[in-house]
Amino acid sequence: MRASTLLIVSLYSVFLSTLPATAFSIPWDNNKIRKICKTSTLKMSSVDTEQSLRQVKGMIAEAISLGAPAYNSGDISKCAQVYQSTAKKIAPLLSENLQTNVQNAIDKSYANADEEAWAFRREFD
Repeated sequence: MRASTLLIVSLYSVFLSTLPATAFSIPWDNNKIRKICKTSTLKMSSVDTEQSLRQVKGMIAEAISLGAPAYNSGDISKCAQVYQSTAKKIAPLLSENLQTNVQNAIDKSYANADEEAWAFRREFD
């Protein structure tokens, strides 16, 4: 394998290891979705500490553990809602260039929920 392919596979493996085991096995829960959508936005300007980075990774992992099963069960708009809500919460915690990318995804108008869900998922990955 080429070095770039190995790097991508390694990074993806690290990302998957941060997800809870339930991300792949249980149906999504409306109560958890409401909780994620109602949680107050965190107030920090950048991911400059290890704790902040862990917090952002955890929020993304939780969003994926809720959004992916919703998407896979056909509730694509619920998936997009969870991802957008999470993006709004993590944006203030990100470095400037990442924050710009996430904010652009938040501000964009999408043709449908599927396009929106995938736009946020690409930013999370």
